[in-house]
Amino acid sequence: MRKIIFVFFVPFLFMCTNAREGADSNSLNCQFEKMAKNDIPVFLENDFPENWYENNELFILEDNPGFRINNFDSLKFIIVPALNIPVSALVGFKSNIMEYFNMGEMSVYKAGELLVFENDTLLLKFNIHFDENDGRHRKVFNKSDYSPYLKNISISVFDKSDAYFNVNIVDDEGAIFAIPSGIFLLRDKDFSVIMPGGEIYDTDNMHKLFFDTRKDFDSYIKNIVALLGQ
Repeated sequence: MRKIIFVFFVPFLFMCTNAREGADSNSLNCQFEKMAKNDIPVFLENDFPENWYENNELFILEDNPGFRINNFDSLKFIIVPALNIPVSALVGFKSNIMEYFNMGEMSVYKAGELLVFENDTLLLKFNIHFDENDGRHRKVFNKSDYSPYLKNISISVFDKSDAYFNVNIVDDEGAIFAIPSGIFLLRDKDFSVIMPGGEIYDTDNMHKLFFDTRKDFDSYIKNIVALLGQ
């Protein structure tokens, strides 16, 4: 049940350059541009199941009996790729996870997200995963996330951004740990973070939804690195 697909192709504002120290907006924009030209269209055109709603309807209604989609023809879909940083790159981590962004690789199929909007309202969020049973990209979603807070996230923040992505720490065994922040937005070489409740924070304050201090945030990252590095 899918009639209108919305794919946000950003203009290629930055030349692809070698990553420099820190969160290099050029390098990250380059990665996102490749996603927008290749993996995102492939997913939406070939790997996005036509029966995505029917397959998840029971789970959605189980949690939210009153949920409904008023007009399937008005749905818009946005893919948020994941920037996956190998845990080996974080050995010796002390502070500022953004300094390690250039060591990550963006992926649609490994922890990417599918956001489903009706007009300007975010209705559903799915995690996209790679099905490793046959070595091919498969139509695998996690149970949908549906919560009233989703409605606070506007599609306009994606329209106005040059790139957007989640950030995870991954190990060689396939374990994935999302860092405790929101979706990173990149616009005019400046980063911000959209939190699950729709608030947009600058990156100096990206810890505030989950932690009291930046030091607590960094300690959490260190613990994840220690756990995955065992």
